[in-house]
Amino acid sequence: MSYIIRNKKVLETTLLLASMLTILANAIIAPALPLISFEFNQVERIELLTKMMLTLPALTIAVSAPVIGRFLNKVGRVKMLFGSLLIYLIAGTSGYWLNNLYSILIGRFVFGIGVAGIMTVSTTLIGDYFTGAKRERFMGLQGAFVALGGLIFITAAGYLTDISWKLTFLVYAFSIVVIVLVPFTLYEPETEDANVNVNAAANTSVSAIIWLVYLSAFITTVSFYVIPTQYIWQNESCKFKKTNPVNLQKC
Repeated sequence: MSYIIRNKKVLETTLLLASMLTILANAIIAPALPLISFEFNQVERIELLTKMMLTLPALTIAVSAPVIGRFLNKVGRVKMLFGSLLIYLIAGTSGYWLNNLYSILIGRFVFGIGVAGIMTVSTTLIGDYFTGAKRERFMGLQGAFVALGGLIFITAAGYLTDISWKLTFLVYAFSIVVIVLVPFTLYEPETEDANVNVNAAANTSVSAIIWLVYLSAFITTVSFYVIPTQYIWQNESCKFKKTNPVNLQKC
């Protein structure tokens, strides 16, 4: 892969678009969960399995992200990002072209690997490409783009769900744009030996405010999963009506 488009703005745009993909990881299919449950209502423990479509990628991310991080220097950041995007595209859209619930769940599990790679590499590249105040500004911009992605794509998913729950999975196809851009806009940065600052890092203490930030992020993330997976089934006015899927859309 070669770095052809030597334009800083295009490079930044590519990183920001990659960051936007991460918000699609789980919440994007939340509007379709009731309809998916209805579609496979003959499957035993369907409500639990449907909720797992939302949470399985998160489990994979937690397990695979540290492993991906350890192999970044060996494989290369850009190659890792490109591979992760391909996994993201194929596994993410699998819910559209697969008709078996368990196959879709496997696709969601594999999808988490792609998300973990995108999260890990995009954040690492920001640290590689930028320093000082520029890095801080770009990290803030990244957060804004993630929020913007949530606004745009989750809203789009809601509209697509009204047409068909399968169409919701096609939102993940937005990754094609980033796949096209990555080989031409990103370059492999020079990397330092990961062991150079190990001793210094080991002696660095973490302040209480940092732990508070971690706790806040943890609570936010838990809420991010609990609300879409539990509310729709706990709300008395939105209990499943197996005989009329239209009622599900009105909940």
